[in-house]
Amino acid sequence: MRKLALLAAMLGLVAVLLPGAAAATLTAPAAAGGLRRDADIPAELVAIIEAAAGVYCDLRPALLAGVFKAESDFGRDPDPSVHRGANGAGAAGPLQIGIGGKAGNTWGGAPIRPVPPNLPYGADGDGDGLASVYNPADALYGAARYLCALGVAHSDIRAVAGYHCGPACGQRAPRTWEPRTRRYVTDVLQAAEAYEAASAPAAVAVPPGWGTDGPCGRSPASDYARWLVIATFGITNIGDCAYGGHVEHSDHYPDRNGQAHALDVMVGDARALGDQVAAWFTQHHQALNVKYIIWWGEIIDYRDALPAWGPCKKPGSSCTTLHFDHVHVSFTA
Repeated sequence: MRKLALLAAMLGLVAVLLPGAAAATLTAPAAAGGLRRDADIPAELVAIIEAAAGVYCDLRPALLAGVFKAESDFGRDPDPSVHRGANGAGAAGPLQIGIGGKAGNTWGGAPIRPVPPNLPYGADGDGDGLASVYNPADALYGAARYLCALGVAHSDIRAVAGYHCGPACGQRAPRTWEPRTRRYVTDVLQAAEAYEAASAPAAVAVPPGWGTDGPCGRSPASDYARWLVIATFGITNIGDCAYGGHVEHSDHYPDRNGQAHALDVMVGDARALGDQVAAWFTQHHQALNVKYIIWWGEIIDYRDALPAWGPCKKPGSSCTTLHFDHVHVSFTA
């Protein structure tokens, strides 16, 4: 009855995120679009980011803000290509959108041109009849349109990677991405978490009452995360406390309170689903007290000074050999 009461209370805080599937987030989105007003986003850009994010798909404003931060620090980067011309790869403007060269002409047509048409992703965000890759409003609407085309509604991590290294690259397994792309994705997701409005997600999101009793139970964070994974992805095959089948004294073993601090989210051969689960835990790592995540031969450890996805460090270890049909998550609480 205790759990049923908590679940009933939490239903008001659960939001559907993935089209066609039961998907939960830690709290409901903020009514004003979800951006913190005390973040380092220039005040004049907050409303534009929030508006642009909702035009083409269900794009989180905080994620769009994270991309803006990573590309030009909201237009404050001194690189000349932010305001004129292009960089060596052919990207330009405060969102560094391709206008030719290696980056391709993602913007479409001239960097500054009359509209319509908005082809392929160039847009007139401020309604002045021009699509200018150097205009922050226009660039934000173009970037939002591009992120939606990259599939952000299905996977934040793949869409963000695609924005950095190209659509085909973004769809490949994260382990094949270059270190710069992995760093970029981590930076964007961490910035997005910082820019999210205070109501979503909270800094400490594990409510009281979670956790199961020993001698081999689940810790509060792992118990709550398990329920969220079931509600979000519909996955019920989730390993938790166990003495056998794991490295001895790993987080799957119960602590002195009789509770384990790890989950194995089983996805079988559905690599795309595993990518989504890993990205979801990456996004919510702080709120869920995540210690580290292992998936497809890679690990991100939040005990590091600069956490980032990278190859497992010990060849032949369980990290490198055993985590291809499940996402492993360890928790600190």
